[in-house]
Parts: sequence; structure tokens; C-alpha cells
Amino acid sequence: MLDPQKLAPKRELKREELFTERYQRLLAWALRLTNQDRASAEDLVQDAFIQFVLGRTSLEEIRKH
Repeated sequence: MLDPQKLAPKRELKREELFTERYQRLLAWALRLTNQDRASAEDLVQDAFIQFVLGRTSLEEIRKH
């Protein structure tokens, strides 16, 4: 039987990689949202990263939408 504890690190790594691949695009949007305030934009992207990595929604479910 598969041990869910052993699968967790791979799940987190995949989420981190997906986010990192999109970092520049996310930062560009965050800069627009914050009227080019870089510190606020970076904070916004960091908050999004935390929510995404800790999120419980499966990536497959997100892809459906």
C-alpha cells in the first residue's frame, strides 16, 4: 500500500516548480495590480506562493477550470 507521507514531498515539489515556472508572469501582473510598487508586488506573489503550495485542491481539479 502507498504511504501518503512519502508522496507529500513530491506533491509539494511539483507545486513549487509550477509556481516558479510562472514567477515572472505573476510578478508582472502583481506590479500592475500594485501600480508598479515592487515591494508590494513581491509580497503579493509571495502570499500567492504560500497559498498555492499549501493548497489542498488537487492540480488536476484546477486544470479542469
